[in-house]
Amino acid sequence: MLGACSAATLCAIFAVALWPYHAPSNHVSWISHENGLQFEHRGTAVSAGEFPPQGVGDSPCSLEVWVKPDRREDSKTILAFHTAQNPVQLELRQSLTDLYLGHASARKPRGMYIQDLCRTLRPIFLTVSSGANGTAIYLDSALLRTARGFRITAADCSGRLVLGTSPVTDSAWSGQLRGIAVYDRELSREEVARHYWSWTRSGTPDLTAGETCAALYLFDEHGGAIVHNRCGSGPDLDIPAKYEIVDQIFLEPFWDAIDIPDMLRNVVAFVPLGFFLCGYFSCGRRGKANALAVTVLGGLLSLAIEVVQSHLPTRQSDTMDVITNTVGVCLGVVAWRFVEKAAGQSRTPGNPGPLWQVLVWLLRRTAKLR
Repeated sequence: MLGACSAATLCAIFAVALWPYHAPSNHVSWISHENGLQFEHRGTAVSAGEFPPQGVGDSPCSLEVWVKPDRREDSKTILAFHTAQNPVQLELRQSLTDLYLGHASARKPRGMYIQDLCRTLRPIFLTVSSGANGTAIYLDSALLRTARGFRITAADCSGRLVLGTSPVTDSAWSGQLRGIAVYDRELSREEVARHYWSWTRSGTPDLTAGETCAALYLFDEHGGAIVHNRCGSGPDLDIPAKYEIVDQIFLEPFWDAIDIPDMLRNVVAFVPLGFFLCGYFSCGRRGKANALAVTVLGGLLSLAIEVVQSHLPTRQSDTMDVITNTVGVCLGVVAWRFVEKAAGQSRTPGNPGPLWQVLVWLLRRTAKLR
């Protein structure tokens, strides 16, 4: 019975930790009566290649994003630029009713929050114009705020463009993307207004002969798996058949994965495994070696699960789970030792096991408490 309980616990852990066992379908669809892509549940689109760095050094850069969120209480990634050196070097993310634009450099993350833009869930035409004097944020061509201490450069808008989720973890956003443009220069107020009015009325920004851009995605294909770049030399966007994470994190350091509720769940989930395994191994011989063997086995099992999770786009792989799972196994071992001692288990080698005595003891204790 102890072996059966151990096997059932293992099956339950694998089922919960590895579900759905494969990459799910990519939930991206074309909007029927307008230009745009609808992202829902888990959906993504990824550039077919990398954007080369535009200009040199701290060359200016501007972004235009026409977006409509589906939910107010969402904290997910709308778009991000990814390189091997800096996996999330620039991202636009919904943070509840706010939008967050920032660098995600491992050494010095910096960004800015644009408050309450998602509160009404209406289409938002956001323009980010950045230059030597800082960054100006425009909402529907009207200047919303300026940030002198924050800049984005052409180098930040290089690498692969990922839409609808993060390049490194499952952060699937729900909403519509109706247009994206990337410019290797700072936009003037006149250009911001002209692009907004022409794009929202005719479906494309009015670019004069001297205006250049690195990328322009109008989302006007209304079908297929490719979003064409209508400007510049940047790559097209691919809509994969399966939901995928471009560069999924492998065993994220525990100091970056501190989440108290999740840590408690991971501890509790592995307590039954330590309890039943310790009881099962105690059937043959006694000693502290049993407790150590169960703890090591539980830790290795957790590590194996985390390695497999690093290849599943809907899961997250981190070392904090290994630590908390191992703590749970230790608590299960301690619980078995306590129950075994309290139940007066015999120390004779080869005893078939204390399960029935443990159950009787628990029933008696419960009756006394009542």
